[in-house]
Amino acid sequence: MSIQGVLFDFNGTLFLDAAMNEAAWEEFARRQGLPNFSKQEFSLRFNGLTTLATLHGILGGQHPIDVLLKYAEQKEELYRYFCRQHTDILHLTPGAEDLFTHLKQIGIPFGIATSAGWDNVSFFIEVFGLHRWFSPATIVYNDGTIPSKPAPDIYLKAAADIGCDIHQCLVFEDSPQGIEAGRRAGVAGICAIAPQQEHAKFRSLPSVVDTIENFTQFDRSFLLRPMKGIE
Repeated sequence: MSIQGVLFDFNGTLFLDAAMNEAAWEEFARRQGLPNFSKQEFSLRFNGLTTLATLHGILGGQHPIDVLLKYAEQKEELYRYFCRQHTDILHLTPGAEDLFTHLKQIGIPFGIATSAGWDNVSFFIEVFGLHRWFSPATIVYNDGTIPSKPAPDIYLKAAADIGCDIHQCLVFEDSPQGIEAGRRAGVAGICAIAPQQEHAKFRSLPSVVDTIENFTQFDRSFLLRPMKGIE
């Protein structure tokens, strides 16, 4: 059966924000006197996780939850600050808007499954005008009740919210943790968003059916091909 629904990660997928996220973490670590990770190590360990899960990973459970929540809020305030300072790159990934329009035209429902919290999601809705394509019911975000990726829960909920069988959904993701979440959920296939130099790494993952740098490179024939769910 061909694809019946499409699910998008947001950070690093619909919004190429790695530089702003890295700047926010570096500034947060500097202010708190925390160790800095290399870009590669941070990406491997924490990309795709919620901010709270990342803080757990960095701090090793040394702080109570109320302190971690305060830290998470501080880090995300820094992230939004850096986003506002870089208006030249404060736009959706090239080709995303055209793909949304195409999906609407051919009648394939689509939604967002993001590890971002509501403060960031509301920021994205405002600056990107996401209401043009997404209703609140089709955006699943980190509300504190959904396990962080690589748990499959967020994709299972996102598929249910757009009224689709998860086994008939195509996912767009940029992180190994997010790709693993899609694989565990049993999606029909995953398209990885990554810089050209990382394509070979992502293609080696058994769940990935395509690898692109942005949505202008996406082969829309994938939407029409019969696809089997990932075991």
